[in-house]
Amino acid sequence: MNNYKFITNHADIYMFPDAVKDDGIENITLCEVKLSLNKINAVWKNDLESYSGVGGRDRKESKIANIIEELKEKREIHAPIIFITCNNPQYLQFIDGRHTTACLYEEGASEAVFIIPSHQKETILKAFG
Repeated sequence: MNNYKFITNHADIYMFPDAVKDDGIENITLCEVKLSLNKINAVWKNDLESYSGVGGRDRKESKIANIIEELKEKREIHAPIIFITCNNPQYLQFIDGRHTTACLYEEGASEAVFIIPSHQKETILKAFG
């Protein structure tokens, strides 16, 4: 992986929808995990509406270009924020960082830091770690 610094202080539990609370967790906390971009992409590319990789309907070339420029200049980027619904990794959801994830994947990074709900850590790591 390119040695990028991942900024993580931008995430807040209030960014997460009620679907995360459906797991029966009252007080959601967040954590950082390193995940495989290949594994994330393999699931995410099946959701063409939210997919920001090549061929995805959500892709915005200007955002990709801005992220590439930012990575070249600063070597740091905001960590993507994700969660799963129905306790199923096939239902991967992004709160923030779709274009960042696509860009890192396309630039050849093998893994990235993601911010996730702590109570989903085991399931997410098993699927994407």
